[in-house]
Amino acid sequence: MFTRLFRPWWSPVLALGAVAVAASAASWQLRRAAETTALFAAVAAGDATAPLARAPADAEAAAARRYRRLRLAGDYDAAHQILLDNSPVRGRPGYFVLVPLRLADGSAVLVNRGWVPAPGDRARLPDVAFDGGPATATGRLDRLPRPALRLAAPPGARAAPWPRRLFFPAGAA
Repeated sequence: MFTRLFRPWWSPVLALGAVAVAASAASWQLRRAAETTALFAAVAAGDATAPLARAPADAEAAAARRYRRLRLAGDYDAAHQILLDNSPVRGRPGYFVLVPLRLADGSAVLVNRGWVPAPGDRARLPDVAFDGGPATATGRLDRLPRPALRLAAPPGARAAPWPRRLFFPAGAA
């Protein structure tokens, strides 16, 4: 009778491939754990220092001070708010509200005023009106989200009214 077991040649190759995929996934998890630990350490280091009294002058200086606390005084420009779209919180759709804080030297920083839920109708925007004016804002320095790929604006495109609903705040200008 038939005594030989059926053992295809590809089963050891498949097993080795599965081991390689599992090892790669484990390595990725370890790298992500190290990145997360470094992020928590950077935030803790920023919290342990006194707040900066001035915004960094350029992107390089800002990158070196990322996660540092800031305390800035200026005037909120309530007429030019940005609603950062696609920002769900606890499974609910909504927006982060960004508002420019105009500083005494004429520059401006975007301040995240917080999250608001989206109305049920996408054609309507949430009411984010507030009285601007003088304020002191305390927060953490971070960079704005950026798209991985940016398409050119169509010819003749005009700027949307304020507040602007954007996926990335860099498109507000």
